[in-house]
Amino acid sequence: MATGAGPGAGSRGADGARDLLRAVGSLVRDEETGRVGVLQDVLTFRDTSVPPYLPPRTRTLAYIRPEGGGREWTTDPGRVTVVGEEGRGPGPRPGEERA
Repeated sequence: MATGAGPGAGSRGADGARDLLRAVGSLVRDEETGRVGVLQDVLTFRDTSVPPYLPPRTRTLAYIRPEGGGREWTTDPGRVTVVGEEGRGPGPRPGEERA
């Protein structure tokens, strides 16, 4: 089950993951790998394989796509830094022409 950012948001905590949600569409750096891309979303998942008599286990992930296109990857939101063009939104990137 996917929900908005919440518990299990890594070193940022729930509030930090929510803050990162405001940066969707912005250029970010994955500090773990050094890769730079566009933040697509931040989602928290509940592990449904955990038996119902145990406490639920959740994991929050940031989804990042290379700026020029390519394969999206995930990382802990606590390892994501906004590097520019905050709130850029959809549309052509600098140097691109509209179709």
